Amino acid sequence: MRSLEEGKDQFNAVLYVGSNALFKRAALDSIGGFTTGVITEDMATGLLLQNNGWQGVFVNEALASGLSPETLADYVKQRDRWGRGNVQVAKKIYIKETEKLSFIQKWFYLDGVLYWYSGMYKLIYLLCPFLYLVFNISSLKMTLAQLVIFWLPAFLSGSLMYKSVTRKKYNSFISNIYELVTAPQISWAVWKETLFSPKKNKKFHVTIKGIQGEKSYFDWRNCKIQILLLGVNCFALIYYIRQLDLSQLQWRNVLSINIYWLLHNIVSLTVAVCVAYERPGLPMIIPVDYQGKLIKEDQEIPVQINYLGEKSVTIIANQQDPYLSTLLDQETGFLSFQKIKNVKLIRSRTINLAGKVEITFKIQKFSRKNHYRWLWLIYSDPTYGIGDIQSIRVKFYTIFKYIVKNRKDA
Repeated sequence: MRSLEEGKDQFNAVLYVGSNALFKRAALDSIGGFTTGVITEDMATGLLLQNNGWQGVFVNEALASGLSPETLADYVKQRDRWGRGNVQVAKKIYIKETEKLSFIQKWFYLDGVLYWYSGMYKLIYLLCPFLYLVFNISSLKMTLAQLVIFWLPAFLSGSLMYKSVTRKKYNSFISNIYELVTAPQISWAVWKETLFSPKKNKKFHVTIKGIQGEKSYFDWRNCKIQILLLGVNCFALIYYIRQLDLSQLQWRNVLSINIYWLLHNIVSLTVAVCVAYERPGLPMIIPVDYQGKLIKEDQEIPVQINYLGEKSVTIIANQQDPYLSTLLDQETGFLSFQKIKNVKLIRSRTINLAGKVEITFKIQKFSRKNHYRWLWLIYSDPTYGIGDIQSIRVKFYTIFKYIVKNRKDA
């Protein structure tokens, strides 16, 4: 998003989405204040400001932070709200009040709206190999060579563009999974908003953040369509294998584009279903009991680690600890404990307690391996192995156990 906004900034086409923005009072007054009557009032407000001739500026720095949805249900609700909001803006504002926008500004806003309809073609994509292998309904009528000529350049250019825009910070497969997780719900919400008038006086619900809980569960309600599609694709694969004549087996039948397509769908849907498994919502800082050592300038200090956060660690030392004075002199250092080696820290806070000193350090730098191990210590569930980042074991019997449990609890 930051890369896209940086590019749009060159055409005064920055989209105002969310918080962390500053406005001139005169600018807001010129359009009658923040826009109302649509769910995504931020996008509508930015559009009207630009249509009124005001200049937007994108500051590509992390000057503030926020929270994201922490469960699949809340993530789906948020995307549902954004999708419907974009359609509302297109129906109520884009068509009527964009006469002063440049062509490129109009195109960027239109592109932002059209994105929310992409869930429909993902659902069609998931059904195409099933329709062909079971009912012999072709979605493509061309030779393999013709397909490669048209598909390969688009695939390669799209992959390179994705890596360039995301600066290699995101994985296209994982991004596809998250879109697949929300595709059925978003498609229904967007088309319903497009074809029918929204309900009046419908209460607005902000996405809940910072949820904590001690229990794991499987959110089958928000992935029942994905489970159905996974079953349909698995049925198509079994049906096709049963129809093969093994005595006259030809490799071009086995290696056909539809089989590759089907296997890709099965893998993607399997991962999408696994996303519905919700781990316990632990607090941002959890109590632990680890012995470690803090190293600086070849001096090794034994420490007692009492709290771990995703980006912080807290050490509590007794006032009589012989290493306390040395520890308090440490502004930075390298921490090692368990299987984690040499994590660079910087001291952020010191609190004097009754007979003890609590020292909190912020993480300055993680190696990838240390980061995985750090998160594993915080989030791993030793009972089922769920959340074990090093092995990523998501056992199907556990998932189905939670499906049954949720049905009984409903």
